Amino acid sequence: MSTSLTAKKFAWLLGNLSFHIVGYLGINAYLSRQGTSYDLAIALDHQIPFIKYFAPFYSIVYFIPVLTFFLCWSNYPLIKAAAKAFIGAGVICFTCFLLFPVKYELRVDLQPPYDFFTNILRFFYWIDEPYNCFPSLHVALAMISAAIVRRQRPRLAPVFYLLAAIVSASILFMKQHYVLDLAGGLGVSWLMTAMFLAREPQEEAEVVEPAAPA
Repeated sequence: MSTSLTAKKFAWLLGNLSFHIVGYLGINAYLSRQGTSYDLAIALDHQIPFIKYFAPFYSIVYFIPVLTFFLCWSNYPLIKAAAKAFIGAGVICFTCFLLFPVKYELRVDLQPPYDFFTNILRFFYWIDEPYNCFPSLHVALAMISAAIVRRQRPRLAPVFYLLAAIVSASILFMKQHYVLDLAGGLGVSWLMTAMFLAREPQEEAEVVEPAAPA
């Protein structure tokens, strides 16, 4: 594997991480200062209990796409297609966050003593204001990751779809998202999968420089 190709792969990976982390936190901070928001709560949202044991699954949302990149590391065309799907999901979600800011109003009031699970949630409450809700980027990234793994490592696909399902459930049981946020995230993942992962990614033809005259 050439050094330049390895560098391109890391560029796609690190560029994706930077785009999502900086974009998410930046928009979240901006919306928390603006104050304008919409409420998407339905009756079911008020019935969903808080289950702290979902905290570890909620927190691995960026680990799953990174692992996905390395699972398809030998397939550069798929890496590019995956990166485009992840970025596309981020663009759609970030645009929705800004144009239709939804604030989650059902967070739990955590009280001491805190344990491993509640401390994870306390960290998210500290770093993440209750905005950036619709559509759920957690759900979109987890489901897109599963679709990517299905193309490269079919035997691992059930594991990743199970992880995606648990992550999707965690956003509800951790009291971080509404049911409609989950539905929106599924829609984004379906759209990005259809756009970038439905067909076999094609390798770009290598441009060969003409030999210099002797």
